[in-house]
Amino acid sequence: MNRPYIYRGQKIPGVFQRCNRNCPASRCTVHTWSFHLVLPAGPDGRRPQVTKGGFASGQEAKKAREDAATAARSGKVSSKPGLTFADWSKTWFDGKTELGKFRPSTAKANQIALDLHLRPQLGKYKLKDLTASHIERAYGAIMRNRHREIEAATQAGQPAPRPISPSTIHRMHSIVTNCLASAEKNGLVVRNVARLVELPKAENPKPAYWTPKQGRYFLDWLHERGDRLYPLIHLAIHAGLRRGELLALGWADVDLDNELLQVWRQRTTVAGAVSVVEKPKTEAGDRPVPLFPDTAAVLRHWRAQQNRERLAWGPAWNDGGWVFTHEDGQPLYPDTVGRTFRKLADQAGLPRLRFHDLRHTFATTARTAGSDMATLSKIMGHSSPKITNDRYAHVSIEAHRQLINQIGEAMRDATG
Repeated sequence: MNRPYIYRGQKIPGVFQRCNRNCPASRCTVHTWSFHLVLPAGPDGRRPQVTKGGFASGQEAKKAREDAATAARSGKVSSKPGLTFADWSKTWFDGKTELGKFRPSTAKANQIALDLHLRPQLGKYKLKDLTASHIERAYGAIMRNRHREIEAATQAGQPAPRPISPSTIHRMHSIVTNCLASAEKNGLVVRNVARLVELPKAENPKPAYWTPKQGRYFLDWLHERGDRLYPLIHLAIHAGLRRGELLALGWADVDLDNELLQVWRQRTTVAGAVSVVEKPKTEAGDRPVPLFPDTAAVLRHWRAQQNRERLAWGPAWNDGGWVFTHEDGQPLYPDTVGRTFRKLADQAGLPRLRFHDLRHTFATTARTAGSDMATLSKIMGHSSPKITNDRYAHVSIEAHRQLINQIGEAMRDATG
């Protein structure tokens, strides 16, 4: 039975002593006191309840209940004290996905990070008990576990997984931060402790790129082979578009008469299996891109070749309106383009690059030619000039050599 707490002749609601039939009717000195409190309704309309025991006296339980009620009204207590990170992260992720807040590729990446790394390390903690130290230790464990996986695979002579770098931890931390920010907004935690976490330093790797001479050589080499990737790579080198942006181009987006195209979507892969077309991550990604006259001429020849293929395939032609396709009109698969590009670069005897590094080649050439960061940022479709500056503030050896020669000439003239 529950014995109510009587204070100054009044029964105090929600404060009681849990007793049994063997306890005295007047007073029990064996069992402790507890309180029960119904909290204000949360965002979902439900009214969470809190029960806590172990108090030595009814007065202590009464005071604790009053403090809990005050904290709840001020938003300084969780409305669901038993909720774990595993439970909430699933609720948060499912809700965001259902509302279409994640792009398909982002949703898949977040799901993998949560299932394979974050929930195994953080899932057991109650949200109200989670600390910055817990999160920091979790990141360390994630990196150590991957290191052990790599060592085991290497010793067994099997393909090793990619290492988890500080940059990867930063991306995981973004998931944790957003998840806990939503918990804070919904009154589930007092504050977002992820903002207190000290992250490992993530260095921006220097972009790999080809010199203009190497890029020109590769294009000539492709043209002589009659490779069907020639127009795609020509546009990549001369316009700096992302691979996904190139593969999502439709002929309706290309104005060859005015030498202009419009970028407003991109083709990506989800879990390496499904190709989807989606909007750019930021508004800056939706942009007009002028064409170099030589590139416009290459695209005219390519459109003529594609029209011949359309006639040859007849009704079997896939009329999706895509610029870069297979012979039957099917759009190119992003990962296949990347693998084919690397093989072609090897065959041409050039330094191995990722397809994305053609974008770095364009940006570095633009910097060498004297482009300012603000203009280059708009051309690249970056959301901020700071991103452009962080990636392309380096000076290429060609620009460095040009500056050294200019300084040398100035010194020579001064001594004359």
